[in-house]
Amino acid sequence: MCKRKDENLKLPNDFIYDIEKEKLFDEKNEEVKLAKKEILLFNLFAKNLEKVISFEQIEQYVWEGDLTTNENIRALVKRLRKKLPIDTIISQGGMGYILSVNKSKS
Repeated sequence: MCKRKDENLKLPNDFIYDIEKEKLFDEKNEEVKLAKKEILLFNLFAKNLEKVISFEQIEQYVWEGDLTTNENIRALVKRLRKKLPIDTIISQGGMGYILSVNKSKS
């Protein structure tokens, strides 16, 4: 896997995720506090941009192999969504979620 030259992931509405420092910054360049599992989930999304991340992948990566429920995963995604611009995390009908960094809607 290639190392990203730019360690900052640019998100909609001028949000930035610093991959190396695992920190999220809003449009005012203020840090948005993330919990440990939120950081793990965001890192998983950052490694798989624009790809569907399944519930199983989230369970394995974020819960590090421990069993959890789809309700817990949905709750984690919901908490993370509240900290991000609208439609940055998109549901994929029972399959999982996508982190969308490209806004092409008009």
